[in-house]
Amino acid sequence: MKSSFDFAVQYYFPSRIIWTSAAVLFLAGGVVTKHFILAVIALIVGVLVFTTRYGVEINLAEQLYTEYVWVLGYRSGEKIKFENIEYLYINKLKVTQGMSSLLNSTTIDSEEYRGYIKFNEQEKIHFITKGNHQKLIIELKRIAQSMGVGLFDYSSGGREQLA
Repeated sequence: MKSSFDFAVQYYFPSRIIWTSAAVLFLAGGVVTKHFILAVIALIVGVLVFTTRYGVEINLAEQLYTEYVWVLGYRSGEKIKFENIEYLYINKLKVTQGMSSLLNSTTIDSEEYRGYIKFNEQEKIHFITKGNHQKLIIELKRIAQSMGVGLFDYSSGGREQLA
């Protein structure tokens, strides 16, 4: 049985900022010949935006978990003791994204599936998100088996045991 798990949960910055940083980095390439300092600043900001993530590390041997922010290889987060892991579970989340321009606006509705770890009655943490329900089930079954706990799916409204 594996004793330590580390999950990069999601990017720290929203996707809008990440794509804006990509555009700024692209423009910085053109500016580099005339404004070297601005190009270096844009490069540093871009690297920070692209590499900063939320993460969760679970150490079963020491019964500690850490929710952290990862920036350029440095982790910042507090270690929290837990008694046991009861089970893993899946929830469905409806995601709405709005886009607008001068002439029109549109809304895109989609679903994403999130994996959680339930430690005890009050304590649970989100640790993985996927847009595809089946891919998440496959990954969580493997993790649940490695941790030696059950897996439940709450995404269809009820509680279905998967592992």
